[in-house]
Parts: sequence; structure tokens; C-alpha cells
Amino acid sequence: MRILISVNNNKNEKRINDILNTNGFSTDRVKTYNETLEYLDTGIYDALVISSSNPEPKGLKLLKKLRKERNELPILVICPKDSPMDVVNALNYGADDSMAYPFFTEEFLARLRTITTGKRISTPKKKEITYKDIKLNRITNELLKDDKASKLTNKEYQIIELLLLNPEVPITTEAFMSKIWGYESESGYSVVWSTVTNLRRKLKNLNSEVKIELRRNIGYTLK
Repeated sequence: MRILISVNNNKNEKRINDILNTNGFSTDRVKTYNETLEYLDTGIYDALVISSSNPEPKGLKLLKKLRKERNELPILVICPKDSPMDVVNALNYGADDSMAYPFFTEEFLARLRTITTGKRISTPKKKEITYKDIKLNRITNELLKDDKASKLTNKEYQIIELLLLNPEVPITTEAFMSKIWGYESESGYSVVWSTVTNLRRKLKNLNSEVKIELRRNIGYTLK
């Protein structure tokens, strides 16, 4: 399960990120209102955790915009302990849940799991994505063809999911770096190349007709 964290307080952001990673969630972290919208446009997230009070990412403004546009992504809003009305306003603006910081880890995880397990049943996330002769199981992180399955690493899963969700849209190495590894990553572009190489090998081992094609100066697409 992949969570987008849009919290500008570095201490809070780090703690939330550490909690999620320790408990098996994949995460991306963004700082600003516009960055948050850009990442959400990829459609790869299962939930959004935002802060209500920081100047950026303007959490309640962002929440109102998403709900006005009928975006049904589960959203958990984190509010300062000294701003109890933020908790109420977040719920009134369409948050699935809101809670004050600091919080107990177990309570945070319980609330997040609750909002990501069917509360917004009108637009459930598809368990599988199918393209040509392959399927991506988004629960088990497996790539499937007929009766064969290949387990994917976290980064492999994120790359192939982006490609499957946008099969006709070229995705650049830079886009993979920013959306998967993050703007603060110290990794070079070689991590994208090596991850794509591993995915190509797994597709080949599955005897799939699908290939990941790189068009120079344009980006990666499925073929």
C-alpha cells in the first residue's frame, strides 16, 4: 500500500514516514501544495496524509479542492494539539479522519487502515491491472502471466504500476526519480536503469509479449 505524506514539519514528517515504512507501507514525501497535486495526478496512492496548519501544503485548502473535484482518495489530516477546531473543520471539509499531533503510533495506524479498507466503497482501487498478456496484482506486488508469477521489489512495483496506468504516455527517467525515489534522494539515474533492467528480465522470464521500451529523449513506454 502506497501513502503520500504532505507534511511540512520535518520532525513530524520523519516520524510519520518512519512509522509507515516500519509497518510495511511504501511512502512518498512532498513539501508544497503544488507538489502534492502533481504527485496525486499519478493515481498511484492508496491514501494521503496531510497537515492542517502549515503555510505549505495548505492542508485544509488542498482537502477542499480535492473533494470539490470529487477526488475520493482516503485522506487523514494531522492537526496541532492546540488547534482542536482544525480536527472538526477537516471532517467537515471531507476528510476521512483527522487526529491531533502528537499521537500514539498504534492509533495512527489503526485510523489509517480503517480509511483504506473500504470506507469509500464507491471508487475502490482495482486489485489487478491488466495489459496485454500480463497482470499486476496490487495486493501481493506480483507480476502475473497465466499460471506464472514474479515477485516484485518495492521500486520495481512502482515503476511497472506507473507504466501500466499510463501505457501510452512516455515517462522520463527524471519523472521516475522524482515520483518514486523523491526529490531528496541521493541516488543517481542509474537506479532507474537497473530497476528497469530487472523488470525486463522478469517479463522475459514470464514469456510475456510486453516489453519496456526506451525512446531516447522521450521516455519509457510499454510495447
